[in-house]
Amino acid sequence: MATKIGLSGAEVTVPDPTDDPEYVEGYELLAGSQRALDGTLQTCYRSAKRHWRVTWMILTTAQKDTLLTELVRTSDLSWMPPSGGTYTVHVVPSPEVSATPIGWTVKTELVEV
Repeated sequence: MATKIGLSGAEVTVPDPTDDPEYVEGYELLAGSQRALDGTLQTCYRSAKRHWRVTWMILTTAQKDTLLTELVRTSDLSWMPPSGGTYTVHVVPSPEVSATPIGWTVKTELVEV
């Protein structure tokens, strides 16, 4: 199986991350408010954004390089997770990369914009 991530319209195909037990897909609750000096409520917002903690394992050097090229972009990315749908996301924090005897491992977190 494979999934896609990258700039909208130019996504790259990468292996599916769901084989890893560390794959997490959920929601992140964002809320806040802003008040004037006299205490009047000016802004109040509450939103639930989708959040993914993703690990790609046993990648070849070419797959790792392709994936990292997309993950380190400074623009928002289009993410097509294994569960379906298409989301605009950004990467937080920077991806972690490690080498194993059987391939490369890349870990990152994606948050819906």
